[in-house]
Amino acid sequence: MYQDDPAASAISAKYVLFHELCPALMAIMKDGLKPEVITSFGRMQTSVWRVIEAIVRSGPLFGGGAATSDLVMLLNAKFAASGEDHRKFAGFVAGLLK
Repeated sequence: MYQDDPAASAISAKYVLFHELCPALMAIMKDGLKPEVITSFGRMQTSVWRVIEAIVRSGPLFGGGAATSDLVMLLNAKFAASGEDHRKFAGFVAGLLK
């Protein structure tokens, strides 16, 4: 599409990543996710971001290496509000692709 202009190609790739790939991946992960779970501490709301945090926290066997854990901590610090889960998720996907 923009083979002659590397800057336009990079912008196009970012657009596809943040406006098409990340929303599609989030929709796939949300599909079938219960709105809340009952734990020993009571009811807890679930979200795609909480699933990612739990997987990373579970250790390197399930994909939680040191770099991945650092990425999750960085995104939690940068986007503290719980309503920003879609931004955390997009940052996580972009961080994994780097």
